[in-house]
Amino acid sequence: MTINIEAISTRKTKVSEMEKNIQDLLRTKMSIISEVSSHDSFSPEASQSKINALSNHIDTASKQCANESKRISDLEEKIANISKETCGPLVFWKYLSSEQTKNREHISILRKEIEKSKDSITKLQNEIKSKSKDLSVEKSTYEKRTKFDVKRARNELDELATSVSKIERSLEAEKLDLFRLEEKISPHIKARDEIISDIRKYDSDLLLAEKYNSALDKASDNARARRDIHKQCEDYFKEGRPNKVIDEISSKKNRSLRDLQKIERRIADETRKHEMEIDSIIIDGNNACYSSSSDFIGLSAVRTLAQHLSKRFKVTVVFDASIRKLLKASTQDIQKNLGREISTYVAPSKNAADEYILKLAEGCDRSYIITNDRYSEWHDYDAVREARAINFLISSDKIIVNDLDVSIPF
Repeated sequence: MTINIEAISTRKTKVSEMEKNIQDLLRTKMSIISEVSSHDSFSPEASQSKINALSNHIDTASKQCANESKRISDLEEKIANISKETCGPLVFWKYLSSEQTKNREHISILRKEIEKSKDSITKLQNEIKSKSKDLSVEKSTYEKRTKFDVKRARNELDELATSVSKIERSLEAEKLDLFRLEEKISPHIKARDEIISDIRKYDSDLLLAEKYNSALDKASDNARARRDIHKQCEDYFKEGRPNKVIDEISSKKNRSLRDLQKIERRIADETRKHEMEIDSIIIDGNNACYSSSSDFIGLSAVRTLAQHLSKRFKVTVVFDASIRKLLKASTQDIQKNLGREISTYVAPSKNAADEYILKLAEGCDRSYIITNDRYSEWHDYDAVREARAINFLISSDKIIVNDLDVSIPF
């Protein structure tokens, strides 16, 4: 039997998705609020001044870099010229002269100056890189802030607030719906799971009992082996005969399978009732004027039912024309008796209410009829095809509508 056993998990998934949706919208809202706040505190003049200062700083550092590079080039040229007049240690008779010593010392000083200039260039290049990054960020900020449409952002905030509020209301309704569904079917699902667990245990025990039975067949000529098998069976099942164990367990399993079918029907029925989406109820008035023993009881039951249901739905009551004679009352008297909140109609003289009721429910899939008629001759109407007719029972002092969870005294 296939039933909608996933109804609760489906709703839980929907609740989680709605909660995530709200969190995503709130994050977007906070992001826009941050953007608006940044826009409000932004000064285009101060930003432009910073851009100019950074640009000037970079230009100055670039010129200093160029000067240091030229200085290095000049120093290298001096070193080259001095080197031409300087001999190596192989020419030892000149190498140790005061003039050669002075040349080497001069070259050493010039090389140190080159290293200083290289260090300066490295520092300047790092400074240019850092300031260029700052300049790029500031230019991007300036462009972003000057192009920012604050009016549109505030409109988006209003729309987000509306969307969040709408989803929060839907979320609360969905949580309440989930709570009600869990309240209805969770005990039945628990009972169902316990039965399924029992059936699995029965299947496991049956396999073992059949194993013992098969072993007995194979040991037909070995009395000692058969005694051992009977003892093993006795120790586990408290019954030494595998055939009897199989019969008893099979009987228990079959009972559990029948119970499982019943409880699954109950779950399916409770889920179906819960998932009925109803806006309006049309009551077959004449039907509700008779008890289950076919005794005419007047308007007491239909009035109680209509007024009770009017707290949840829009309620309409339609009577056959014969009701006026049965009650010895006018249409106005009947309408007054049922109350102003109930839409009450009486079919034209010599007309039954059936087709009027079906036409009132036509084209509205959230409109249900409370009646005990089968409407078999009206099979072409939507309410009949879509099984939107709800049965009820009237006892001596109570009216019961199972599909609507109604059981009230009258």
